[in-house]
Amino acid sequence: ESCEDVVSGHATSKYRSMCNALIYTFYAERVGVDIGCRYAEALRRLDELRPYKGPRDLDDWDEFVDQCYLVTHVVFTMNNWGELALEPELLPHEYAFIREHLFVAVRQRDVHLVGEYVECLRSFGATDADALVQLGIAFLLGTQNDASGRWDDAEDAYTTYHATMVAAQALLAHTFRGYGPGLASALPVLDAWLKTDPHLLAIRGGGGGGGGAAAGPPRSDDPTRDHDDQNNNDDGGGGDNVSPDDLVRARVRAKPDDPAPKLALKPAPPTPTNKKHPLPDASPAPKRHKLHSSPGDHAPAKLDLVAAEASLRRSAADADWPAVTALLAKLHSADIQVHDLSANGTTIGKTVAQLKKAQNPTVTSAAKALVAKWKRLVRANEAT
Repeated sequence: ESCEDVVSGHATSKYRSMCNALIYTFYAERVGVDIGCRYAEALRRLDELRPYKGPRDLDDWDEFVDQCYLVTHVVFTMNNWGELALEPELLPHEYAFIREHLFVAVRQRDVHLVGEYVECLRSFGATDADALVQLGIAFLLGTQNDASGRWDDAEDAYTTYHATMVAAQALLAHTFRGYGPGLASALPVLDAWLKTDPHLLAIRGGGGGGGGAAAGPPRSDDPTRDHDDQNNNDDGGGGDNVSPDDLVRARVRAKPDDPAPKLALKPAPPTPTNKKHPLPDASPAPKRHKLHSSPGDHAPAKLDLVAAEASLRRSAADADWPAVTALLAKLHSADIQVHDLSANGTTIGKTVAQLKKAQNPTVTSAAKALVAKWKRLVRANEAT
């Protein structure tokens, strides 16, 4: 099944088209340019492509590769391309897919996907002690060209650049500046998924890992986590919580006798087009058009922090997590200066910090991201 690419107009897979849509809308929103579609609108359509499929569930190998890049770029657009850490509970389908299919990329000797998978796992909290991270690192070190220090250097310049970039990033020790998602507009979509995803609801209803298990890999080594969070891995058994590892187990139980796919070590692509990475498109670059945007059109709005804090407290007391998520998103995008955080007797900083322990993973991640943002604001103010 193919569709028309939004830039080139050429036929492409639905996975590649979605991947490019997320990239375009992410960057447009970051710089405040209206391209007719917001990142959250594109992200909401991702539900139509889940759950992701294995290599034998798709007729075309290139379509499977496009799906793999969609998975990694969901993560990258959520974590600002490696700047922010992510809780696995926010993206359980992507977390499960990467853990299931990293070995496929290793068997295919695909430096590009192995590098991106390892970088995604690091964002989800995996350390060098993780067996899959170790597998990826060993593969990358073994495929590096000893003479040039590069990867895939027998290919064209962009392919060599991309392979070397993702491999080097995967090998680096990571320090994150806070928690994603980087775009606050994604929070309502994530919260809706948490409430309505039929696959997560099925696991939560009794097929998963017990309902009260701590979700995801331990994060106590994360330098961005506050000390009072390091012993707070227990989700408290809240109804909204489901471990991404439960999703992995559920997918394995769904096909208990299904052997690992027997793949050729390096399958020949059906066309000479390079399909290792979703960008750039093989077609000629479109003509650039000047985009006009007035800074005032996208200026962040001022917010009454006293009223916002009161609303946060009421919504949290009622466990109205969608309302809390929406308020945190407003705070994240509002024009707030350091002096605003203590003006008029508000204690908004403490109130948001308390929400890092809320019984809802979307709220906790949003609160952590907002606290990290405000801490950077304070540090920058102190440095001037």
